[in-house]
Amino acid sequence: MRPVEKILPEFLNPQIGGIDGIKVYYPGHTKEHRLLLLEWVEKYRLVVTGGSECHDWVQRSLGIDGVTQEELNVFLEKLESPQSRIFHGTLSG
Repeated sequence: MRPVEKILPEFLNPQIGGIDGIKVYYPGHTKEHRLLLLEWVEKYRLVVTGGSECHDWVQRSLGIDGVTQEELNVFLEKLESPQSRIFHGTLSG
């Protein structure tokens, strides 16, 4: 078992806020990372998210990765659900 898998149940616990989704599509993820994350999406019924930004010093093109239309539809359905824990507001400092 990978170290992150040992703590993953804590992140999924709805009693402490739990997560609804996980960023699968990210320029820094390898194919193996994506496959593992997609397994977790299926196993834990998570929403697939993605982004083109990357927080390291490697030069990558923006927009090289993203969710499929089907994954976007699932995300939008979850967002509209009254039970959703997906953040609906704006951040202010």
